[in-house]
Amino acid sequence: MAIKLKKFINDKNRGKFLFAAWMILPVLLAISLFFRSYSSVEYYGDLSFELVRVYESISLFLLWIGGFLGIVLLFITNVYRKKYLKPEQFELSKLDKIPSEVFLLLCLGSGAFIFSTIADCCGKDIYVLGHVLEDAGDIFRFVVIFGVQLLVFYAAIFILYLRYVQKTFFKTCWCVQVIENYKNRTVLEKQIQDKQKVVFTRTLLLFLILDGAFLFEAFYEEKVSLLIVTAVAVFLEIPVLKNMLLNKAYQEMGKLVRHIEALAKGEEVPKECRLSSEELLYEADCNLANIETAMEKSIQEQLKAERLKVDLITNMSHDLKTPLTSMIGYIDLLKKEELTPAAQDYIEVLGMKQEQLKDMIQDLFELSKATSNVEQLQMERLDMSKLLVQVLGDLEENPDEKDSMVRLKLPEEPLYFTADSRKMYRVVQNLLENAKKYALAGTRIYVTAEKNGNRVLAEIKNTASYEMDFSPDEITERFVRGDKARTTKGHGLGLAIVSSFVKNMAGNMEIEIDGDLFKVRIEFPYTEENEVQGWTKYQS
Repeated sequence: MAIKLKKFINDKNRGKFLFAAWMILPVLLAISLFFRSYSSVEYYGDLSFELVRVYESISLFLLWIGGFLGIVLLFITNVYRKKYLKPEQFELSKLDKIPSEVFLLLCLGSGAFIFSTIADCCGKDIYVLGHVLEDAGDIFRFVVIFGVQLLVFYAAIFILYLRYVQKTFFKTCWCVQVIENYKNRTVLEKQIQDKQKVVFTRTLLLFLILDGAFLFEAFYEEKVSLLIVTAVAVFLEIPVLKNMLLNKAYQEMGKLVRHIEALAKGEEVPKECRLSSEELLYEADCNLANIETAMEKSIQEQLKAERLKVDLITNMSHDLKTPLTSMIGYIDLLKKEELTPAAQDYIEVLGMKQEQLKDMIQDLFELSKATSNVEQLQMERLDMSKLLVQVLGDLEENPDEKDSMVRLKLPEEPLYFTADSRKMYRVVQNLLENAKKYALAGTRIYVTAEKNGNRVLAEIKNTASYEMDFSPDEITERFVRGDKARTTKGHGLGLAIVSSFVKNMAGNMEIEIDGDLFKVRIEFPYTEENEVQGWTKYQS
């Protein structure tokens, strides 16, 4: 017996038999209650004593059979559940799209019917479903209706159990979904709902008044038909209110708007902003994703081209250093030789040109290090006011031919910030030299510094001696000069180097052009006087 029971349990196809057994069990119990009620001599006095004994025996026998069958079914079902009813063994179906509330209502409704029916069977008269069961035809109709209710009850219980095991009960709850969607509304949805708030409130009040009137009339007149009409009306009103509160189209458009905002800001698009293939605006979401992919590809190509430029500059600066060193050595040797005055002049010109070439190669080398983020910075606390005064003092030793006057305006308190002193000296020196070089003769150059909130700002303004027909972004590119006629010295690397230095030291540089007025502003985070100073920053 035990071996047969074990084989029965291990057979996966026995699930259908278990379901049929659970269908038969309540029917047996109900029939046993029928015979118990028919054996009531007090109500059915025309029955003979022998027939009453037969009815009682049948009722008792069916109760014992039903009780034993129930215990066996509980044991087998529990073993079967542990062995086969596992979450990973179930696949999604169309039933999973039905909200859990529907199965919960079916379970409660059919359960209430079954309980009330069994309660009726326990009475002294068989008054079930509004009729007295007097013959076999009535009992057969009752068994069919009772079986259908059992089928609905078991199916609802089974589906709810599966959702509990798979932990999808709350995920498939319509109320939970509505609450989650309401909490996660997009900005567009909130704006539309704010405009429709009055209409939604009036519609809700209208539905409540009508439903209340129908319910009052149904209970007052004791009409079941009005209750059914009210239930159908509520069932139809819920989707209308849900559509007004959480419109699917508005939700999808809101996700697209958030998708576009993320693309505009250069941020990663959140997963909750993407649409599924079943949604109406899925193609538009795919087009946005394609645009994002194309933008990323374009950015990668630009970065690749930028890296190639940096590598070219680095290799070129290294390759030019070797022949330049030889040129410098040979020119120094020629200067020691006894040459004609004309030859000496030629040697002097060569010396000047090789110095210019040396400066340009050095600038190329510094630019390649600054843009490749491999440079080591010695960060320390500096005073912007002292730095400007020091650089201006050094430049005064080499007066400019244009004799531009510098007007310096600095606060009394120190303006501390953290940077590399050598790099910052080069930054300020380059900016002031450019201002002196390109300023209109006889005009003034204004140099100011101040503290703005938690930032230290330095600004240099001058009036250009030529027409500035370029943009602020263009002038900071490599090998770009404001003086396109190239009537002055320079090779167009100064501002590119300055911009890279400032960026690497966590600063910011802005250029503003207003007619002939050229303005450059650099700013750094303010450093408190008692903060730790003197540390090394490694670019990686």
